[in-house]
Amino acid sequence: YPYAPYVLHGLPGAWDPQPFDDPFEALLGIEEPEPGRSLHDDAVASERKYQLPELVEILEDMEKRWRSGAHAACFLTGDFNAASHLDYPMGPKWPCSAECAAHGLVDSFAVATQKGKSEGHSKTWAAKECQEPHGLHDRIDFVYCKGLEVQWSMHLDETNSGVTTWPSDHRAVLSSIHYSSATQ
Repeated sequence: YPYAPYVLHGLPGAWDPQPFDDPFEALLGIEEPEPGRSLHDDAVASERKYQLPELVEILEDMEKRWRSGAHAACFLTGDFNAASHLDYPMGPKWPCSAECAAHGLVDSFAVATQKGKSEGHSKTWAAKECQEPHGLHDRIDFVYCKGLEVQWSMHLDETNSGVTTWPSDHRAVLSSIHYSSATQ
């Protein structure tokens, strides 16, 4: 799927599946943006079309389990290949992160940052300057949670993890989360 921040900035490769890890992405039939549409509209539309449907399925399943009372807390973590609307106060409102928030999930790094309890580089992509050819670094890896209290969060790479040769093109997200049944 296209990387929406590339689309937003009109960067080459935004619609090219070549830069991505999964060869399956080349089979998706990605179209070029429509003439006359803004880059903002195309960026949001690409995320809504290619990434949001699968995420909504997961969120709806989580919501059913949450409402059943069987689960007092939950996590949703990973590389979303989608930016956070919390990092773009002037827009766009990125659909994936906005949908997570609409389902009551909180972004642990954003909460920790608001509390003054975050550490490390603010972006997770890319871990090294040379891995991002356009210089467009973003926060696309997340630890979302619900029914839990965020204590602190940090992004790890070879500069602060003790791992001298960082094995990934993304920084890791490490969050300390507190669960208290009394808060439920």
